[in-house]
Amino acid sequence: MALLPTETTETSARAMTRLPSVRLALFLSLSACAGTPVAVPLTYQPNGAAPAANAAPLVAVAEVQAARISPELGTVSGPLGLHPHPLRTDLPPPQAIRNVAEGALMARGLLAPAGAQRFDLDLQIRRLHAEQAAGGEAEADFLITLKRHGSGDVVYSRETKSLKRDSSLYTIDTLSFAPTAGLSALLQQSATEAVTKALDDPAFRAALQG
Repeated sequence: MALLPTETTETSARAMTRLPSVRLALFLSLSACAGTPVAVPLTYQPNGAAPAANAAPLVAVAEVQAARISPELGTVSGPLGLHPHPLRTDLPPPQAIRNVAEGALMARGLLAPAGAQRFDLDLQIRRLHAEQAAGGEAEADFLITLKRHGSGDVVYSRETKSLKRDSSLYTIDTLSFAPTAGLSALLQQSATEAVTKALDDPAFRAALQG
């Protein structure tokens, strides 16, 4: 009977040593509990572009390719990383980026009616990523190629990248979280800038004159 206090003390000590492990397991379990997927729109973000001098509707968007077809962009969570929500585009990435490119061409007076183009614009999506935790981030990386319609001769090619960050985009860790409109705007700005870096390149405009 004299051993009972010692046994009780040892039992309590073993229980105390297990507490950190239990807490860690609980934290990891909560972290792995993903929220429902959240879709964000991806469209052309007008940036004040106007038709260039002597602009003519010469270009049509031809192929838009992606290394992966999945609409997954990244995750959205609070700063602790709990309850991450998968972030997706509202359309498959190739279709979404096609819409961005056509909107940018139209704003510059360069979009040709289907079948009437002199040049085809191909885009390869190398990276399209967005996430939000302690802040928001969106990245776009495209390979943009201009070809003569019919012959397929390449007259212009450039890889363009755009990375946008906004530390003011802040969320809390909750299963019912929905991303702020700011992240959607950040993604649209990044994709638009990556496309327009090529369209506003003097070398691109010179190629259209050839």
